[in-house]
Amino acid sequence: MILFLFARSPVKQPQVNRYSSKDVTVVIPVYREDEGLFLDTVKSVASQGVRFVVIGDGCSSPYKEITSVFGGEFLEIPHSGKRRALAEGIKRVRTSLVLLLDSDTLVEQGGIENLASKFDDSIGGITPLVEELTTSNSSVYLISKVLSFFRKLNNRVLSKNGGIMVLNGQCSLFKTDVILPFITSQEFLRTKEGFIGDDREITIFLKEKGYKVVQDEDVRVFTSPPRDFNSLLKQMTRWFRAGYYYYVQELKRKVTPNPIYYYVLSYWYLLPILLTIEYMYTGFDLGYHLIRTTEHILERQGNLGLPILSDLLAFRRALVIFSVRLIKMAKTEVTSFDIFLKLAYSIVDFIFLGVLISSMKTRIRDSIYVLSAFPVMFMSSLTALLSVLLSTLISSIRRIVRGGMDT
Repeated sequence: MILFLFARSPVKQPQVNRYSSKDVTVVIPVYREDEGLFLDTVKSVASQGVRFVVIGDGCSSPYKEITSVFGGEFLEIPHSGKRRALAEGIKRVRTSLVLLLDSDTLVEQGGIENLASKFDDSIGGITPLVEELTTSNSSVYLISKVLSFFRKLNNRVLSKNGGIMVLNGQCSLFKTDVILPFITSQEFLRTKEGFIGDDREITIFLKEKGYKVVQDEDVRVFTSPPRDFNSLLKQMTRWFRAGYYYYVQELKRKVTPNPIYYYVLSYWYLLPILLTIEYMYTGFDLGYHLIRTTEHILERQGNLGLPILSDLLAFRRALVIFSVRLIKMAKTEVTSFDIFLKLAYSIVDFIFLGVLISSMKTRIRDSIYVLSAFPVMFMSSLTALLSVLLSTLISSIRRIVRGGMDT
């Protein structure tokens, strides 16, 4: 219902025209990127007449040669991760605005000028609509596309209720003098053990400083999706892992004082946990009654020795009891909803989703794949949560051990 109320209309920023593409420098960190994809990324930037700096994170060829051909500046640093590469790149920015761009992301023609024209003094960062490049693996491509669809819905809701959750790490435009001190600070450069999420951290920083963080759907960029299902699951796990960490950070620091914002975040992050608890409870309860049914049959067999008529009747009776138990549980015990109410709720839910898909002019084939994205989100979210809990436990044990040794 919340998605339906807030996500029907696209998020577009008004033209301010205080800045243009001449006020933008593009910073592109690169590490072991596909040569062809990197070439396309550099072409998409160079064709728009902006200055760009490429930071080779422990790599040089062929990225240095490609950068030189298209008139960019190249800097090689020892391999130390994306955060350090961004810090070294932004130190070389002399313009009012800086565009942080991944090395596998293409900006559509005129996109940089369009983004810059929407910038005003109240905005700390603005991000375009991120879409997927077509790949040979159609199933992974369509699942990635569906996940992007839900990100688009969430961004529409959050933009109207306190600001988007994250300025996309693939491509976002910032005010240089605002983020330069933060990105070059030890707070940002200090790697969070086991976590990524540099884009989420920058977003939280800007919100705490009182700046707006917005998305503009008028501008699109195209990024490369994962190569296969395994890579997709790993990517989603990394995103959810960082998501859980920064979700807790946002709750603690109260950076977005808006109830709908926190409700939407809580819905996506807590739903897999609640479903798992429900499934565990249901499985335990049903397993218990199945064992009791089996015990009843075995008792009858032991007394009579042969599966004669009385045993068949006992088996039928046990199955009836088990079936009644199933029906009763589905209706009342796990949730407070009656089964018919749950069915009606689901139908209404699908109607709302259908209206949204229609209003966003999504193709029928793509909309069918919406359901395929949920298992991926569910698995990756739980995997991320378990890994967070495990790493937290290990860190706690290490601290206790170190403390004991010091004592």
